[in-house]
Amino acid sequence: LQLLTTAQARKEVFEHPLIHPLAKQGAFDGVISKLPGVDRVPRPSYMPSADFAAALIDLVGVQFGTDGSVTVSHVPVGWGNDEHITKVIKALNSKVAAAERDSAALQEELATWFDHSMERVSGWYKRKTQLIVLVVATILVIVSNADGLRYAHALSTNATVREAVVAAAGNLA
Repeated sequence: LQLLTTAQARKEVFEHPLIHPLAKQGAFDGVISKLPGVDRVPRPSYMPSADFAAALIDLVGVQFGTDGSVTVSHVPVGWGNDEHITKVIKALNSKVAAAERDSAALQEELATWFDHSMERVSGWYKRKTQLIVLVVATILVIVSNADGLRYAHALSTNATVREAVVAAAGNLA
């Protein structure tokens, strides 16, 4: 969850009452949490964008002025002096028409921002997965000495080999 710039911010979002029940502590979380100096909160495998937006609004204390302005009343301690969250909320709120500035409209914009960010993460994940599959397949081919061209040539030129493969396939069926 790199939308939040500090580990403390991510931890507090994962511990929020809307998000925490979505997480299930796995075996990996149990092992990691026992290491000295590690403070890892179980993370959900899926987080609805509306829940993320509501948790973020709650944690930073978004307030709406009578003139349609929006302010962040407090960025929790440990979220750093980085104004990232305040800038994001103000930028998203500026997209909402002045007549519609309220918590629901801001929550909708935050949820959309979250969804777009997660789509980018999905793209990164797909690219990394493709690379890993290519590397693993290459290693398996090299280790098993699999030469598809040699096998195709042997099957096309040697009738005995071809008949043996057909017989073995018939036995499996």
